[in-house]
Amino acid sequence: MQVALTFDPDYHLASMLDQLLGAGAVSDWAQHKDTAYRNHH
Repeated sequence: MQVALTFDPDYHLASMLDQLLGAGAVSDWAQHKDTAYRNHH
């Protein structure tokens, strides 16, 4: 998100996601390698 905000400080989605992740508001399932998304290719 920081790279996107460097290029476009008004990029609202990047700003919101940066704040969300910075606050630690990531769900439990997404924090663990066994339950998070895996690329099966």
